Amino acid sequence: MILAAKQDAEAQAAAALAAKQDAEAQTEAALVAKQDAEAQTAAALAAKQDAQAKTQDAEAKAQRYLVSLIQMLKQQGASDEAIAQQLGLSAEQARTLS
Repeated sequence: MILAAKQDAEAQAAAALAAKQDAEAQTEAALVAKQDAEAQTAAALAAKQDAQAKTQDAEAKAQRYLVSLIQMLKQQGASDEAIAQQLGLSAEQARTLS
């Protein structure tokens, strides 16, 4: 009887140890998943910032080109209204950009 109780206690201890090790493994897996998610979030943020910078650069280049084009058309004697109509702008935009 004492031997059976001892064996039962040892089996319960082994089961408890196995459960503890399983919980530790799950905790470690969750930590790795969290770190992976944080890395993906950081990469996505960096990509977003890069895209925003490229967009701003493209918009600035487009505006510089538009200003240059308006100045060239004005040098050729085109009016703000004619420039606006040709470029699909308002006359105010044509005046503002020149």
